[in-house]
Amino acid sequence: MPGVVGRHEAEIWLATTGRVRLRYWPAQRPAEVVETASRLLTGPGLVPTRFRLTGLEAGERYAGIVLRAGRQVASFRFRCAPEVDDEVDLCVATGSCAFLNDPLSDGGNAYGGDPRIFRAMAAARPDLMFWLGDNVYYRDSDLGDEALMRRRQMRPRLQPDIRAFLRGTANIAIWDDHDYGPNDSDGGYADKELALAIFDDYWCNPPREPAELPGVHFRHRVGDVEFFATDGRYHRSPNEAVDGPEKTMLGQAQRAWLIEALASSSARFKIVAFGNQVLNPICRFEGMGRYAHEREALLAACADRGVTGLVFLSGDRHHSEIIVRDGPLPYRLLDITVSPLLSGTHGSGERDNPARLEGSYITDQRNFALLHFEGRGSDRRLRIEFLDPDGRRLFQTTIPAAALR
Repeated sequence: MPGVVGRHEAEIWLATTGRVRLRYWPAQRPAEVVETASRLLTGPGLVPTRFRLTGLEAGERYAGIVLRAGRQVASFRFRCAPEVDDEVDLCVATGSCAFLNDPLSDGGNAYGGDPRIFRAMAAARPDLMFWLGDNVYYRDSDLGDEALMRRRQMRPRLQPDIRAFLRGTANIAIWDDHDYGPNDSDGGYADKELALAIFDDYWCNPPREPAELPGVHFRHRVGDVEFFATDGRYHRSPNEAVDGPEKTMLGQAQRAWLIEALASSSARFKIVAFGNQVLNPICRFEGMGRYAHEREALLAACADRGVTGLVFLSGDRHHSEIIVRDGPLPYRLLDITVSPLLSGTHGSGERDNPARLEGSYITDQRNFALLHFEGRGSDRRLRIEFLDPDGRRLFQTTIPAAALR
């Protein structure tokens, strides 16, 4: 699986045993082959590792293969990020809530859907996949048992449709409660350090910022688009705590980093990912509506610092929608919620939510989204699509970059 891919470097994740090496080349110039040093992986099961490829060309597409004991066992491809501020067409796939059925632990419960949705995602040929949390679902019996938690992280990588999708694009990820710990878990979860260590072994994210702060938070620039990943679990106050200055989803240090990172970014589009919804005024379950003091402080700080191009991206809800809000910034804010990929769907009793962009409410089927950054100059825009498991469009809207200033 290609993980984070920059302008001149890429990280490739794999899990196997034996002696392995990678061979890769520019897709249009297959004679220019580069080969990594070999690496011996030993262990009782599949051993996760990552290779860092360097000296790549910005904007170039690459192909590669994995060699084990000299024989090809897998292939992969990715596209390097363009130069900073380049206005290039960029397709980003995104989604959340990927419950993969497991007969060993679930019995006859078929809560998860058909993984064919990943065939449709692969057919879209995205440049990047941004996983929005609940990327796997720990069962109660997994929690606190490192071997079982690692098995849970590994199962999707062995499912053919998911495996084929992972090999074909760059992947970055945040987590939410089900790939962190128990349902609706917060910073008081006793095994959060173990959960973070395992998460880091199975995802190749950019370096966390700030580096000394534990959690899943980072930034990643692709041309004139910058992604900001937040961790809404590791530092989180309980949902039931009384709202006020001390109640937090992000923690003070992460919130301060996010504000400064957004204010210092020159990107035209600033996409901020949360595991929970940010802007929804109806908060029947989890969301920043239960942390309204922190949310309003974050938005006010962004307004004070003149942040432009701000768009929120979220998962968790088992339905998709776009929530819009006016104020306190001088342009309309959007919260693009994409869910679920494989988990069960459900209506939330919010069909008449006045904050929802008309037509964007997808409640009756699993889905994913594509974010298309298109056009040049004054015609630069973000086109958002929700698609069903067969790749049929369920909803589409376009937001001009000029509307985010």
